[in-house]
Amino acid sequence: MYSNPDIYVTKTEQFTPQQERILAIIAGLKRKIPMVIGGGASLALQDIVVNDEDGEPMKVADIDVITTQEGAYALNRILRPLELKQVEFGVKDPFNSHFGVFSNDGAVLEVMGDLAVRVSGSDADGTWHSYEHRLENPKMVNYKGLIVPVSSLDDQFISYLRLDRPKDRRKIEAIAEHLAKGNGTELSPMTYTFGRN
Repeated sequence: MYSNPDIYVTKTEQFTPQQERILAIIAGLKRKIPMVIGGGASLALQDIVVNDEDGEPMKVADIDVITTQEGAYALNRILRPLELKQVEFGVKDPFNSHFGVFSNDGAVLEVMGDLAVRVSGSDADGTWHSYEHRLENPKMVNYKGLIVPVSSLDDQFISYLRLDRPKDRRKIEAIAEHLAKGNGTELSPMTYTFGRN
């Protein structure tokens, strides 16, 4: 499940002690439950700094975990003492998943099993697109000795572009800027060019 020998050592200091405890749980379960960290937490773990409208670094608001349907319900059983919202299937356009919310002293973990998105825009066909491929060979990150799986920058960049939500524009810019400085080569030139247009 996690065979990638390359482990990126992050320099980020963007996580609270409560969020670090959630990362420790993920690190401990990653071999038992297929999962990756997505969203802003994944970007932070890959040393992507997203600035707010005032140019200040945004805090990691929550930790998003993408997993399978079975993984979502297994996490719910394990994390029941931290449960705010039990995992259940739901649709909140443009997403559908087996979704649950957990909290560790105010640090929020959102679990999404079998996550899929319906893309809007001119090239959209109205079908649901699965995020399951992100679980196949995730990038591994070492955060203070915790080895955690994260979504690739390529996957996140493309997702943010396709979703075309105003709240994600700063993330798109931050990923593109990070890669333009030579801080990685995950995105193909075609993808990078597509993102800059």
